[in-house]
Amino acid sequence: MNTLALSVLPCLIWLLWFWFQDWYDREPLKTVFLTFLLGAFATLGALIFNSVGIIFLTGLFGQNLFSEVLTLFLVVGPVEEAVKMWAVLAYAYKRPEFNEPVDGVVYSASAALGFAAAENLIYLSRFGSGIFIVRGILSNPGHALFAAFWGLALSRAKVLPNIGSKRAITIASGWLAAAAIHALFDVILSAGQYHVLPNVAVGVTMILLMIAVFAYVEFMTVRHVVRSPHRRDTMLLSSAAYCLDCGQMGIGGSDCPACGAKILEQQQPRNCPSCGK
Repeated sequence: MNTLALSVLPCLIWLLWFWFQDWYDREPLKTVFLTFLLGAFATLGALIFNSVGIIFLTGLFGQNLFSEVLTLFLVVGPVEEAVKMWAVLAYAYKRPEFNEPVDGVVYSASAALGFAAAENLIYLSRFGSGIFIVRGILSNPGHALFAAFWGLALSRAKVLPNIGSKRAITIASGWLAAAAIHALFDVILSAGQYHVLPNVAVGVTMILLMIAVFAYVEFMTVRHVVRSPHRRDTMLLSSAAYCLDCGQMGIGGSDCPACGAKILEQQQPRNCPSCGK
């Protein structure tokens, strides 16, 4: 029971912190919690794909620092971020609640912290409660912060026209950024385990990395929050307009989805037809 509490409670506390970042239209707790559970379930996929990748690369290069770094960048980082992202794409991304720029961060954190909770349970069962400090301080928020990179990408993709696979490219770029940061985090830990760096240097580097990632995610989150369509005085719709070069309908002030030319912005924005704001 203590192991379960130590595994889940810190993740739930972090989840509440991310949930409260959505100032104007907080996500339904039911959707958030189901995404959390899907993230926990996604650890099964990570265990399978990580095991296969580790066996393959270790067989090729042996068990050493080089093969471990390769495994972290080519297997662990990409796989774990992919299965966490699946947990959002499979459910929350399709829901009508996913309707604000910041929602990608909230749901990516939900899936990531569910994943972290299940991972905590595995680690604490194997290594005891002594590992809780490292998991609680670094790994739990780390999973949520790494996932925010593809979470932000999901928010951007949600409003893109799906022309020329723009959505897929946007989501893939966010996933690759998350995988790279995740792998770098694990590589720094491995440097301490292999005594490449002294423990003090590892600790300082980890703290600096986490501060930098946290600052970036917080900056982008606030930037997305203030663009919420539920914020007062922001319920204005961009005007639809025709591209003067090819005649394709698009949004005034943005690039044409067909030819890429700039579409002239309408002089007067239209108010929302539902509420009039």
